[in-house]
Amino acid sequence: MSIKIRKGRKAEAGNCVICGENCLGKHYGITACLGCKTFFRRAVIQGQRDSCEKIGECNAISARKSCRGCRYRKCLDAGMTREALKPRRDLIGLGKVKKAKIVDVPSTSKEDPPSLIHQLTELDKRLRRKKYELIRQRQDMINMVDLLSMRKHDEENGPLRVTSARDLAYVLEIDLLIMLEWTRRLPVFDGMPVDDKMVLLKRFSQYYILLEHGRHTADSNVDDAWLISNGTCWPREVEKLPEKARKTISEDWKWRQEKLYRESTSVYIDEVSNPLRLLDLSWEEMAVLKIILLFPNAEIGLTSPTRARVDAFRDTVVHALFQKL
Repeated sequence: MSIKIRKGRKAEAGNCVICGENCLGKHYGITACLGCKTFFRRAVIQGQRDSCEKIGECNAISARKSCRGCRYRKCLDAGMTREALKPRRDLIGLGKVKKAKIVDVPSTSKEDPPSLIHQLTELDKRLRRKKYELIRQRQDMINMVDLLSMRKHDEENGPLRVTSARDLAYVLEIDLLIMLEWTRRLPVFDGMPVDDKMVLLKRFSQYYILLEHGRHTADSNVDDAWLISNGTCWPREVEKLPEKARKTISEDWKWRQEKLYRESTSVYIDEVSNPLRLLDLSWEEMAVLKIILLFPNAEIGLTSPTRARVDAFRDTVVHALFQKL
């Protein structure tokens, strides 16, 4: 038995007409699961083509095993339409985005609210793309080292591979570097005392990592596993991993996962990735959530001038989001 795509928690309203999974209702005019609904929305926003990416070699039965083009075509054939998306939420970001360098986000309320949210969102998207490119480059280097040292790199273990200490070390390193670059782009950090920056960053780093990996897990539609940004995972139950993946795990690691890490893994899945999947936040909402977590409306030991600046900036961003929506 392997880790499966998540199904509904409550009474089921039928099967998704696209992939056949159980679902709770209609999305964009047809009976569809949350995974296919989310896929279709993002396919429209990203301008996905409906032609086969594997030259006709896709699985014709399972939509989720097909390429993105065939899955998108199946959504359209089933009755989903672009017109069914809510234009003020679902279609945000459809306009062409210029490949401009990252600019500072204004920190005053005089900035036009929609422009403020747009700049925050584009900053977040660009740095996320940079993060995944850095992870890909690092993984390519690791694969080359493994090959040169005669270690077998078996890509047939399936999409899920258990996170190793090496995976976690380099992914967290890249995550924290991107987090620091993101905060430096916020002008509210300019001139801030070093001690105040340290207070904010030490507190925020754990939330940032949980949010990034939680969103990555939520977008994967994988149930009972916590994924980190390079695609490896911590399973809730080792026995639910694909057989080939289980064979690569030492008995010592199995014992540690079941006895030491299982509870925390379950917390990450149940309290972070699953709620994010249900909320289905837009990228604009994700960018604002990061600002709220970085600058909480709580006493955390900041100096009075810094407290006033970050409160004003956070409130401006939240107000801008409401104006945008």
